[in-house]
Amino acid sequence: MSMNYSGHGVGGRLSANDVEAIMIDLLTMQQMHTAEFHALKSRMERTDATLDNVNARLDSMERRLDDLMISMSQLINWINPR
Repeated sequence: MSMNYSGHGVGGRLSANDVEAIMIDLLTMQQMHTAEFHALKSRMERTDATLDNVNARLDSMERRLDDLMISMSQLINWINPR
């Protein structure tokens, strides 16, 4: 990006070339920010998918632990009935 325009910052009028250069710089910045946005959005979607997978695995583990606790309780009651 040029950011060095002939009349910029010295109180003079901007030439057509300066305006064109500014527009090119603004479009370039917009494209960079758009690309960065899409990269972040993609990373966020992958992170969301990973979190969904982790949550599903934790739910499955919780169900297995619940089953184990029930089995242990049944075993304890069989060994030592009340």
